Amino acid sequence: MIKKVFQLGLAAAALVGGASVALGAGADVRAARDRAEERLGPPPGSNGAERTWRLAAATGRELLPGQAAAVEAAQVAERTRIAGDLHASVLPTLRRAISEAEAGGDPAVLAARLRAVDVELERLMADRWPVVLEAFGLVGALEDVAEALEADGSPPISIDVERSGDRPPATVERAAWRFAQVALDNAVRHGSPATIAVTVAVDATTLRLVVADDGAGIDPAIPTRPGARGLADATRRALDVGAAVRAEPRAGGGTLATFDWTATRS
Repeated sequence: MIKKVFQLGLAAAALVGGASVALGAGADVRAARDRAEERLGPPPGSNGAERTWRLAAATGRELLPGQAAAVEAAQVAERTRIAGDLHASVLPTLRRAISEAEAGGDPAVLAARLRAVDVELERLMADRWPVVLEAFGLVGALEDVAEALEADGSPPISIDVERSGDRPPATVERAAWRFAQVALDNAVRHGSPATIAVTVAVDATTLRLVVADDGAGIDPAIPTRPGARGLADATRRALDVGAAVRAEPRAGGGTLATFDWTATRS
């Protein structure tokens, strides 16, 4: 009899324990669902099935340790990338179009600038890099950028090719091209130089790119202007491929922007 009572007690304890675990798990799920709802925001006016599916997926991510934080970090990184692309590729042309319109300029020139903005937005939405870069490599892409800036009224831009061998990895070419694009735009818009010189040496294992201008220069104590998103994004891309970048005052006046990459030995 005593043994039977003892067994019943154990069963009751197990039942209570299981119920407590279930209640605890249920509370965890409810808390995860509440966090997921907060992330998703207010429900849309239609398509309830899609909302339910998104809520279920978001709740699952909240329940997995570190998953929600990883997803949020990826989203932040993607927003940063898109903001950098817009700043480097779209905003300079758009700003020139605005200046053209405010000055009462030629409508044909304004239309051409806006068409260029449209092309860049289409390219960014498709996540494509410029055809010239993909087809002809970095030197051809630099010449293309220089011609476009000179057509927009920039000072003369010279390109000195010290070495041009086999192409480095595409990610390195893209990072260098973005850096040059931002450095050239910054020189034109902020330095008011009389001349700009680009020097490039590139092959399969090394890439050195220098953009030098004789403009106003930069303060060595504050090499990056507040809000200089374009340079920050270009620097981030360079670091991602193992390149080193610098922006510093140039001897005799102006700014020297440098991109250096060397392949690592495996």
